[in-house]
Amino acid sequence: MRTLFMGIGIFLLWMTSPAQQAGRVAGRVLHPDGQGLFGATIIYSGSQKKHTFSDNNGAFSFDLLTIQPNDSLEIRFVGLKTQKVALEAPTDALLILMESSEAQNISAVSVIAKKAIAEEFSVEQVGRMDVYFNPLAKGDPLNAIQLLAASTDTEESASPSLRGSAPNRSIVVVDGVPVRNPVRYTQLNGVGSFSILNTEMLESQYVYASNPPLAYGNSSAGLIDIQLRETDVRDAFTVGAGLAQAGASFTKTTKDNNGYFTAYSNVNFPQLYRTVNEAATDQLNDFGSVDLGLRYFRKWDDYKKLSVFNYSNTENYDFSFSLFSHNGSAIAKQKRNFSVAKYQWGNEVNTWSINTGADITKADFAYGNLISNTQREETFAGLNFRRNNRYYVFQTGLSHRWSSDDFEEQLPQYYFAMADDKPSFRTDSLLQQHDIQGFAYGKFYLGNFTFSGGIRTNIPAQTDQEQFVSYQSATKYAFDNRHNVLLSAGKYHNYNYPTGQARNLDLLSSDQISLEYNYLSAKTEVKLAGFYKEETNNRPVTDRYVEDVDGNQYIQGVELSLKQDIGKRFTLDVANTFLDVEVENEGQRVAARNDLGHLVKAGLTYFNNDVFSFGASYVARPGTRYTDITEGYYISEVDAFAPVFQSQLNGSRYGRYENISLTANRAFELKNDRYLVLYSVLNNLLARENESNAVFNEDYSEKSFEFYGRRWAYIGAQIEF
Repeated sequence: MRTLFMGIGIFLLWMTSPAQQAGRVAGRVLHPDGQGLFGATIIYSGSQKKHTFSDNNGAFSFDLLTIQPNDSLEIRFVGLKTQKVALEAPTDALLILMESSEAQNISAVSVIAKKAIAEEFSVEQVGRMDVYFNPLAKGDPLNAIQLLAASTDTEESASPSLRGSAPNRSIVVVDGVPVRNPVRYTQLNGVGSFSILNTEMLESQYVYASNPPLAYGNSSAGLIDIQLRETDVRDAFTVGAGLAQAGASFTKTTKDNNGYFTAYSNVNFPQLYRTVNEAATDQLNDFGSVDLGLRYFRKWDDYKKLSVFNYSNTENYDFSFSLFSHNGSAIAKQKRNFSVAKYQWGNEVNTWSINTGADITKADFAYGNLISNTQREETFAGLNFRRNNRYYVFQTGLSHRWSSDDFEEQLPQYYFAMADDKPSFRTDSLLQQHDIQGFAYGKFYLGNFTFSGGIRTNIPAQTDQEQFVSYQSATKYAFDNRHNVLLSAGKYHNYNYPTGQARNLDLLSSDQISLEYNYLSAKTEVKLAGFYKEETNNRPVTDRYVEDVDGNQYIQGVELSLKQDIGKRFTLDVANTFLDVEVENEGQRVAARNDLGHLVKAGLTYFNNDVFSFGASYVARPGTRYTDITEGYYISEVDAFAPVFQSQLNGSRYGRYENISLTANRAFELKNDRYLVLYSVLNNLLARENESNAVFNEDYSEKSFEFYGRRWAYIGAQIEF
């Protein structure tokens, strides 16, 4: 169930506007003192109207379909003179030095760009182009983080696993609203194949691998901040189709170009995809989905904005897999409606925002004698305040989240006897929670230093609710406009969300410390990080219920990554993560399931719209660990064999994992600046059989393996009118 659905997710590629580039424009914006300038607005004036913002190192980039004579860049920042730069050809080495404006004398720094929650923390930015040209992404925003050194996912899934922590410890924030379970085609353990978000709704995506800022929620691992699109939108009607999908989108901008409305819908179907990829879909019996997304954005000025997004989805799948000695079909159906809204107002010094969210899900799952019917409801409301000053930034806020999980289930009486005719029992459970939290966060600047810290606590609203306090601090030192080092540490908490394997609202916690070095120039980016984490009340997700260990987990690792632009058309990404993970079992530390040792990733992209644009990715790691079954013993009252596990927890290891995948795309320019896009993906080029799960016969005397995604292909097209 883990991976065969990922081919279905390719329909997300290129769904509302073409994304192939003929040229890339990149560079850095420098303050008059020579330091990288964060939050500068860079406006491209040409056949396409685009703008972006410089990051905390002053870097920016545009991926453009065409560059024509008289095209230019305009760079703006409050308090500095506006600069204008002529463009004649693609370039990735622009260096723009801003000049002081003698006519202005302001005490506050206006940073009105959409930016990372806390750029002084360790953060990776993933843009739309990274999603489209990364074969591992499969056109999906959350899948796109898999190529980052900090991503330690071992399930080929969209559920974020960062620096060795389980997905249930990280949170995804969409326009300031924490989103629970932001994935589709989810399994019993909450792992999903791809996210609920369309890539074209994405303005930016920031990944905090550890020590995440407390300003937007509690996470005991990492945080992914997704900000919905506000810019580069035009009137368009787009239709597309692929091996497993057909869809359309419609976008209409306001007359003053300060807002827009978008509606999109997709239908998934299995027949053609399964025919083309017969060898890779032998376990995939059926799937289907229909979704509808609605997006409204309105901007009155740089500070007053309204953003609304609603997503509805109906999905089903039928998948064959083995658990213990039982092999059968897992049949799942789900209906979900999810919405977020954000209203922001204020001025260049003080900014307020109200964030709200609602989520309703009805899910049914059946596998053997396990039948689960779940009704989930959740609401969120938050009020936030931010004050900007030349010397400091201060944020505070209060939020309330209410959740309800109603389980009506039939469960196996014996965990190993899951056939339809084996004993079972009925159980119903209702888990409800009011979660009220407040936070304060601040940072201030002193020369080349940036100091920051935050605190977040809950206000117990139920008699059985435990009081907790999360806190953090970080110190960043910039040697010059290219080199910086960051030391961060803190204690963090979050609640475990109930899944089919863990029906509880346990409070999770972690202590974290990390030291990171960053180098950034116009063509090169180097990152080196070391980290250590202790996680309490850990419930690791495993492939066997009895392997769940309720104890502390200890994670340490080193990350090294390089991103290098080669010439005008190639970009190389290389990363290696050394990961050591131990879990407590009966008072002793043993290797955890994801104790990998090393995790190697590489990606190469080539941009040339006169021919095709290509992307290639490579991932290699040791197999994950598991607790083997050595034999079985017969239990007459059940008429089934019970497994006997090896004495050492996680004492065996699956075979080595390797995956090479490719993507190729081409955009053809039509009349009136419209486009036809062709795209293709080839996963697991070498058809390698990467072991994912051990499979046994009835008495456990014979063992074989199930595999992660085998070689599959996907092609599609999209046209914009």
